[in-house]
Amino acid sequence: MKQSRTSRSKRPSTFIFVIAGMACLVSCVLTVVIASLRTSDEVVNHGDSTDIIVNGDFGAPVIVSMPDNFQEPTALESHTLIEGGGGEIVEGGAVLLRTSSFDSRTGEIISEYGEGTVHLIRADEEGLSDFAPFVIGQKQGTRLLIARPDEIDGKPASEIIVMDLLHLSAFGQSKDPSEYANDIIPSVTLSDQGVPQIQAQGARIGKMSTVTLIEGSGGQIDTEQKIAIQYVVTDGHGTVIDSTWEDGSPVLVNLDELMEGLQEGLENQKVGSRVLVVIPSALAKGDGDRIAVVDILAAENKPGDEKK
Repeated sequence: MKQSRTSRSKRPSTFIFVIAGMACLVSCVLTVVIASLRTSDEVVNHGDSTDIIVNGDFGAPVIVSMPDNFQEPTALESHTLIEGGGGEIVEGGAVLLRTSSFDSRTGEIISEYGEGTVHLIRADEEGLSDFAPFVIGQKQGTRLLIARPDEIDGKPASEIIVMDLLHLSAFGQSKDPSEYANDIIPSVTLSDQGVPQIQAQGARIGKMSTVTLIEGSGGQIDTEQKIAIQYVVTDGHGTVIDSTWEDGSPVLVNLDELMEGLQEGLENQKVGSRVLVVIPSALAKGDGDRIAVVDILAAENKPGDEKK
């Protein structure tokens, strides 16, 4: 998707990092698979032309099949392929969306615009530009197909954009605390706003433990990937040290830059998961015991992930 505006950025606390750094809310190339995936073979009727066919799961690599007699639009057009059931995308809030751009003449990916690009930006005219009217007010979990008149390789054509409006938190049935909580592993509850709250007892953490509270349906992540996450980190007594939930905006981080305990706890977890990681001081930069709840929302492409 061609970008014409600058996305806002955010600097997360260095508490979770091995190396202090800035995680920016910018457009990053990620392949994302979110919980509750739906296999898609959507058919879109475009004016008097025959159908455009979009194939690929929500949040995953997609391909399109263009009709031979496609009529190029004269203005920006949008069609809803999947109606989401998540939270509403509100003006001024964060929006996480995955886009793939195709040439209307061939149905091939426009490589210079990126395949499976994820944009983590503000939902307003500055962040979304011409797409703002189509995105604001939609539900997370929605898939749009957008046709935009363009010039590709110096010739008139249309950019066909498959846009998935991704979830800003893990969703699904969470484990009951009675299934995992004990003197060392805290229970996790949700506030009225849906924010994870860690109920720690202050006991010394002798070894690292990981509990998958919500299991996503996406691919497994590894330490070489960049991921989009929401997180809350507390000390051993449950006092919050750092949290993205203060404004509800995820951050983008390199997994291998997180503290050692988080690297170990998150590796091989599935995208779409909510994970509780209990970390002894030795694996938390020596700053004392740490407890984290992390929602894994996205992961960058691995070699071979692209669907050509």
